[in-house]
Amino acid sequence: MSSIFKILLIIGFSLSTSVYAADAEPAPATDVTPQTNGLSNAMVTNDVGYYNLTPDFTTNIAGASPSGKLHYLRVRVIVMLRSTADLEDVKKRDAIMRDAILSIFGSKTYEEVSSPEGREAIRSECRERVTKLIDNSIGHPVIQDLLFTNYLYQ
Repeated sequence: MSSIFKILLIIGFSLSTSVYAADAEPAPATDVTPQTNGLSNAMVTNDVGYYNLTPDFTTNIAGASPSGKLHYLRVRVIVMLRSTADLEDVKKRDAIMRDAILSIFGSKTYEEVSSPEGREAIRSECRERVTKLIDNSIGHPVIQDLLFTNYLYQ
């Protein structure tokens, strides 16, 4: 194939792609810039707030596996709030949330941690405990959900 033919082929492909792209409707603009609301580990989306419990949780798993090895769990937890108005109050209660979650993680066995069903059960237990602690402490419903955005075990 001659080099002139290759160049014409490339130009033709480029033009047809440009015409097709020009006919397509542009996607609506969406602001995905996180707003921090003055808090370094809080993100605001509409009225729902997300509070990142940093650093990640890293703890030993209760007991040893059947092979006798010790294991650990590392989890990144984000708390979803019903309203951004409660971000500052939740930030003040970071320590009690971390303590509650860490005590749950440390009580789980390798079998509980290593299955998808066990992971969801742990997340649910953490959500219930944190919701109860924070809602009772603040005096009104604050927590909407609790998310595991990174979950590693070994």
